[in-house]
Amino acid sequence: MAKSFHLPRELRDMIYRLLRDAMGRPIDLDLTYTCKRVADEMRGLALTANTMIVSTFYSLDERHRAREFDLVIMMMQYSLQGALKSAKLFLWDDICAEILGAFPQFTPVLDMIKHDTCGIKQGPWDYRHRFNEEFAEAFCNTNDIRSLLNLDPAPWTIPTQYDLRQIVDTLGGKYAIREYGLARGWMGSKEARLAMFRYSAAAVAIRFLDSNTPATRAHMRDIVLTEDRESVSNPECHAMGLIPYCQGNPGLRIERRVSLWQNAFFYNSGLGAWAIGERTKDYRDLEANEISFAIARWVIETLPLISAGMPAKSFTLVLDGEGDPQCTQVFHNVVLRDAAWQHAMDECFQSGDLPP
Repeated sequence: MAKSFHLPRELRDMIYRLLRDAMGRPIDLDLTYTCKRVADEMRGLALTANTMIVSTFYSLDERHRAREFDLVIMMMQYSLQGALKSAKLFLWDDICAEILGAFPQFTPVLDMIKHDTCGIKQGPWDYRHRFNEEFAEAFCNTNDIRSLLNLDPAPWTIPTQYDLRQIVDTLGGKYAIREYGLARGWMGSKEARLAMFRYSAAAVAIRFLDSNTPATRAHMRDIVLTEDRESVSNPECHAMGLIPYCQGNPGLRIERRVSLWQNAFFYNSGLGAWAIGERTKDYRDLEANEISFAIARWVIETLPLISAGMPAKSFTLVLDGEGDPQCTQVFHNVVLRDAAWQHAMDECFQSGDLPP
């Protein structure tokens, strides 16, 4: 081994990556135990040379907590949206001008509120979150709203029992959460009781990254997030939580693979925050008029990442058809068709051929 130290460091690094044992398997970290110098040179190599693959997470111990967290996030969003709808009556022109002067990035959101369209829930999470927070803080001086803003849980959080209890208490306790879920059919049914509530792969990766020191994270190079099942708490927006870690490690590359057949396609826009439990039925229709919305929610949440601070080459979204040729047909016949219609409508609005 001592003779290898006569070689340039660059060659030694290549050797460390290529060495195999007698069975042809990687030697893992065993070589680091041979001497202190080798250990120092191989520090972080396992993280640099290997791709980390993270999948959605489910466990019997966590499923109820994941379900409750999903419910409280939805309940908080509806509470804040209710405050904004109430404020619509006071959105006079001079007030709108003042708001847009302070927050010009929220112009499309404010337009939707004024014209009573589908609401801010269709915008990217970053816009929805900051608009809810800043607008409510400035114009909704009620204790109930302020208590919600003070909590401010990120959707990609994997909460502890203590964290969840604090949020639940602020929203009126477990009874209020249960009544909220039952009223919307998200709790109580057989399907909901049997549902496998999962955390997203992005949420799991964020928890893992946060548990490591900056020095350890600096060695990481490639992470693949396999969103192979539906998960709780608006998973399409969870990539926002990866931004600080990508900023702190410019060499990190994250690829988020979203399974079309097991995840993205089966989202019912007509029901909004439809219970995951209801989507566990053996038979699930795939309606053509829902496909583009299901795909768009992932794309819409990815587009603002760069402006929110994500380094340009750090993150990639992959819509994974898993080799099924039907996915190509679906995209050609439905998604591209709807995109063409949307583009045509946008041009008509801009040219004044259609009313606002």
